[in-house]
Amino acid sequence: MPVAKAYLYLLPLMARIILTTLVGNLIIGCASPSATKMPAYQAPASSAPAGEIFSTGSSGHVWSVDGAETPAFSGSIRIAPGDHRVGVNCLSTTITGVAAGPYPAPLMKSNAQFVVITGNFLAGQKYYVRCGSEDGWLRTWLSDSPNGSSLPPGFESLCTRECKP
Repeated sequence: MPVAKAYLYLLPLMARIILTTLVGNLIIGCASPSATKMPAYQAPASSAPAGEIFSTGSSGHVWSVDGAETPAFSGSIRIAPGDHRVGVNCLSTTITGVAAGPYPAPLMKSNAQFVVITGNFLAGQKYYVRCGSEDGWLRTWLSDSPNGSSLPPGFESLCTRECKP
């Protein structure tokens, strides 16, 4: 009989899982798309002249071009030649300590900086999202070389979130 008793203990849990799944599916099925959702970015055709913006690992990437949302976690995007407004961001996570208790876990602090870069992008040119730290603050920028420390000539940057005062 021990097996039968085990099933009796599992019945309430199984009922809760089934009910949660059904209610969740009903809510999700009735949800409407967000009214503030950005349109999807349409990159130039592969045969068309374009510049290319490369993301830096998992910490920095392009999230928008001219108000259109780029694919999440894309390694690079193609951009048509001309003046554009490109949103880039960087994520920084720092371990600040260790939580006490029977199961010690790291205490983390995360920051995400969002920056809008405007400039004249050139065909055939490669650009790189760069992330760094300056005086304890996250710094996000776009460079025309993999190790560049400044914006390309003629480009401007506007920090919109987690900005150094």
